[in-house]
This record gives sequence, structure tokens and C-alpha cells, in this order.
Amino acid sequence: MPSKQFSPVKSSKNHQLVEEEKAYKELACRRVVIEHINTKIKTFKGMSYPYRGHYRNRRSLRMTLICGLINYDRLV
Repeated sequence: MPSKQFSPVKSSKNHQLVEEEKAYKELACRRVVIEHINTKIKTFKGMSYPYRGHYRNRRSLRMTLICGLINYDRLV
């Protein structure tokens, strides 16, 4: 296994988590939130496929608007 790869560990009655394992658990919780946001972005069909338009700055504008809507939805 590569050194940068971690596997999740559960605690039990006989085996409490070490600080390093607790840190990984916090990282995994953040990763779940990020993956949910990526899924919401992909629900907009315009972001699921390659952009085939002529104006490249229009793609970044579209992405900014979609991310703004998702952030607004998370706050409300």
C-alpha cells in the first residue's frame, strides 16, 4: 500500500482510537461533505458534460453561478 493511503478504523470496547486515527476520522468527515457538494454540482447537466461552446469565460461564469446557488442553498 502506498504510504499516503489510509484505511478507516473503528473503535471498540477493547481498542480505543489513537490520535492519528482520530485525525483521519475528521478528514473523512470533511471528505464526505466535499463529495456531496461535487454531486450537487454534477446534477446540473451543463456541468456533467464537456463544454462545447465558443466562449471559454462563459463556462467559468456558469460554474460560478451554480456554485453560488449551492452555497446559498447550504446557508438557508
